[in-house]
Amino acid sequence: MRRWRWSFGRERVGLTNDELQKCHYHVAIAANPEYSSLNLAMAVQVIAYEVRMAWLAAQEQAQPAVEHEEAPYPLVDDLERFYDHLEQTLLATGFIRPNHPGQVMNKLRRLFTRARPESQELNILRGMLASIEQQNKGK
Repeated sequence: MRRWRWSFGRERVGLTNDELQKCHYHVAIAANPEYSSLNLAMAVQVIAYEVRMAWLAAQEQAQPAVEHEEAPYPLVDDLERFYDHLEQTLLATGFIRPNHPGQVMNKLRRLFTRARPESQELNILRGMLASIEQQNKGK
């Protein structure tokens, strides 16, 4: 079973850039241009309705389930540790500048979010970073 959650921003200002970076997908709700804002309760209601409708449509088309084991995906905390490790390694090698790591790291976060690495793949990437760190220490 896949775990997921919805993150809704504050009514006045939405989600911060930092919070948006941690989301795998972003949704915008089209609204009437004359009254373009929705309060939080309305936004939750619209999203819940759309998810329910999509789920019902999928149930109508569902084929009998074939038993197969899905590869496990890393937990959010594991991904955050990977991003920290990646940033530290890229800083140590001089690939990114200490005073401006944000843009490169934001793009890398989006890349890995789209790729959705499995836990084992993330471990391979962490091993690569550790190897780079070891080589960098020897210089």
